[in-house]
Amino acid sequence: MEGYIFRFQDRYFSPDGEITDGRDIDAHNTGLEARELAHWQTGPDRFNAYIQEDTSKPKPTGDPYRECNFVYRLQAVTTWTGAPLGVITEASAYFNNFGARIACVRIKGTNGAEYYGRFGYDNSQLVRLRKVGA
Repeated sequence: MEGYIFRFQDRYFSPDGEITDGRDIDAHNTGLEARELAHWQTGPDRFNAYIQEDTSKPKPTGDPYRECNFVYRLQAVTTWTGAPLGVITEASAYFNNFGARIACVRIKGTNGAEYYGRFGYDNSQLVRLRKVGA
């Protein structure tokens, strides 16, 4: 099985479904993160990461579904478990045809490469990154 295991309502789940075999969840997730970080250091052309928001900054005023002034709260790019992968150097946002906010980001990775990607700000933290110039 490849994928992080997470806990929800005292039950454990992976991408394959519920986990009931009593395996060491922390060891599994730590090993998976170590492999992800090793791959990240090679400077891959594509990578999936997660965006963290700086919750210490105040939320924007006004109608959140009519304004795209939230990008100043975007803070860091991390793995699923929170290991830092880079910092956001540029960010902008727009509304798609269904009214959801899409954020576009450009990051400087801890591996020295620059990446760009988009994510659905209203319902997702996953950003699919592509290396600049690849």
